[in-house]
Amino acid sequence: MNINGERRKQNDVKPAYSYNCACKYSYNSAIQKIESATARDVGKLHDDLFRDYRKSIRPVRNQTNAVILNISFFIIMIHDLDLKNQVLTTNAWLRITWHDEFLHWNKTKYGDLTDILVSRNEVWTPDLLVENTAFGYHPLGIDQMLISLDSEGTLIWEPGIVMQTICEVNIAKYPFDSQNCAIRVMSWMHTNRSMVVVVEKRSVDVTGYYPNGEWDLFTTSVKAYSPEDGSYNSGEILPGAEAILELRRRPVYYIISTILPISMLSLLNVLVFMLPMNTGEKMTLAVTVLLSFTVFMSVVNDVMPKTSNSISILGKNILIF
Repeated sequence: MNINGERRKQNDVKPAYSYNCACKYSYNSAIQKIESATARDVGKLHDDLFRDYRKSIRPVRNQTNAVILNISFFIIMIHDLDLKNQVLTTNAWLRITWHDEFLHWNKTKYGDLTDILVSRNEVWTPDLLVENTAFGYHPLGIDQMLISLDSEGTLIWEPGIVMQTICEVNIAKYPFDSQNCAIRVMSWMHTNRSMVVVVEKRSVDVTGYYPNGEWDLFTTSVKAYSPEDGSYNSGEILPGAEAILELRRRPVYYIISTILPISMLSLLNVLVFMLPMNTGEKMTLAVTVLLSFTVFMSVVNDVMPKTSNSISILGKNILIF
């Protein structure tokens, strides 16, 4: 009876041992499959892809078809809005995706390799630039920037850039103003016949945004953009995208440093008429208040743009008082 009992115990242990062996074998097989892509596979794939590839040719086999670009805007920081020069400085980056019909491969022939990184100067990239730049035109990104390429031929390019763009400001409600500033990205030579820009997100992504101490980023929007004057070919347009940022000023600093002192000076200006005529301080107080108004007027004028399109409420009040 004891011998039979021990045999039954041994039989009960064997399936568990077999099960553990099977799991260990499957786990090792999965690791080998994941690690099957080697440096030699990547090198061979790179050589095969770019052996006859020409980056000067648009990545469509039928050259009458347009390349479709998907664009998304991401903002990191608003550095400054220069009211005097009407220039907005922002730190942002774009996500641009398109399909290259010449760059795709069978994953099973290259160790199940699904994607690789390629240099920008190896593949065709769109000739995008910031259209409303304030200080010269520069292409997006640098040649050393890497681009993601998957086995289906989809490329993902994420160029980062510090942009200085023109922003026409309206100072009528300064310092309680809000400004709408646009960032326009468009193709320099490709028209809608050869390239189409599709806005992937209707708003700017602010996930990694660092708040500005002077301006609140209130709302954002993104839409397709084309210049009104068309292109060099009649009946065609230059494709692009436009991101609009609505900025609202934080007025606390200006209330403390400008509005409250001016209000106190206005009160002192009224008190001049309450002083007796026989005192010699009446003229002194009036001149002092006038000089103080002059100083604050110069401070306000230093930050205001030299334009006659709009005059701030603060400037009007200083002139009246």
